[in-house]
Amino acid sequence: MLTLALYLAFVNIVAGLFMAYDKWAAPLGHRRVPEKTLFGLALIGATPTIFYLMNLLRHKSNKASFRWRMNVVMAIQLGALILYSFIAALTA
Repeated sequence: MLTLALYLAFVNIVAGLFMAYDKWAAPLGHRRVPEKTLFGLALIGATPTIFYLMNLLRHKSNKASFRWRMNVVMAIQLGALILYSFIAALTA
């Protein structure tokens, strides 16, 4: 369980750094973080941080396609969590 917590902490910290860098780089014309990278981080566990920073930093929050895809990622993760909980309850 500790390993999972450390993994999720690491992934969310990395996602936070990527989101903050992308927000900083956008108006300056510097190299940006590809959306595929942000989605990849979300898929492996950084969804809470990305949603939080979308609102806190107001970054990518106006881009409907990004919000829509992030909602799909979140729905998939919630579905997987519900399925896992259901299976765990049946086998307990």
